[in-house]
Amino acid sequence: MVGSVIVCGDTVIGEGYHEAFGGPHAEVNAVASVSEQNKKYLPMSTLYVNLEPCAHFGKTPPCSSMIARMGIKRVVIGIRDPFDKVDGKGIEELRGGGVEVVTNVLEHECRHLNRRTAVYNSRRRPYVILKWAQTMDGYIDTNRNIEQPAPWLTGERCRRLVHKWRSQEGAVLVGTTTVHRDNPQLTVRAWNGPAPLRVTLDRQGILPLTGKIFDNEADTLLFTSQRNLARVESSLPADSRTSCLALDFSGDIVSQVLSALYDRGVTSLIVEGGAAILNSFIDARCYDEMRVFISPLVLSQLPLGYTGGIKAPQIPDSIFQRTSVIDGVLVKTLLTKYYE
Repeated sequence: MVGSVIVCGDTVIGEGYHEAFGGPHAEVNAVASVSEQNKKYLPMSTLYVNLEPCAHFGKTPPCSSMIARMGIKRVVIGIRDPFDKVDGKGIEELRGGGVEVVTNVLEHECRHLNRRTAVYNSRRRPYVILKWAQTMDGYIDTNRNIEQPAPWLTGERCRRLVHKWRSQEGAVLVGTTTVHRDNPQLTVRAWNGPAPLRVTLDRQGILPLTGKIFDNEADTLLFTSQRNLARVESSLPADSRTSCLALDFSGDIVSQVLSALYDRGVTSLIVEGGAAILNSFIDARCYDEMRVFISPLVLSQLPLGYTGGIKAPQIPDSIFQRTSVIDGVLVKTLLTKYYE
């Protein structure tokens, strides 16, 4: 997420942002937006950009050489780009071309804006968000069989917010039990936006491939054991949008899943449950955000709640940094600083 403005004196003469993957970068769009009559002011102008201009040929030519070629003599940069093909090279090329470069301006804000790609590039894994809803007394679900529907702990506005969140991330992950019991779709329906890659685990290869997560409404990645991989793959229809990968379920599952998603270019992941998979990420200390809905309901008020329930992850209230309320539901948020 990159934006740029070009300022001459106290007047903005150009502005632009990176509108789409593979398209012109923010600096290119900012220069292109400068009117013909104002182009003569470029050598007297300062270009501001929140992320270091690139210095390599990727899907587009390098921005650093374009800036110098246009005669711009001063560039103010929020932060260096941690991507290894840039990472200071853009700054070096600008200075080598006689451009004055000011760096590290509003660093915290700039890192926060691009925290997903910062984590992806520096930690070699997707940015991880853990999300769940629980009762006020700390239960994520009731003890119920597969025929009984999951109880709703929140309202329509909270569900719409979850769909918005899904549209903002690269992938969404749920565990085997959640797919088996809830048959979730994991698409974006109550918001306008792209559906994330749907991810689940099936060690035994027992999930029915007729489930909603395996429909062709979005791409799906299924992790199973090496022993079951060939059988599961051969059971998929020819036009399936589901792909399969083998995991060593006796090893570190969290690291293997994140490594596989990193290799596929997935920069962010939202983990929606159930309790076992959420706790595995917490135990591995492998998360960047937590977003928790606290329902005003208690377990005994839920259908079949009297039979007991499944405990939500046990997180001290003191670590959450922000609390808001949506239709009586508390929304607690934790944001780590791993991206810094």
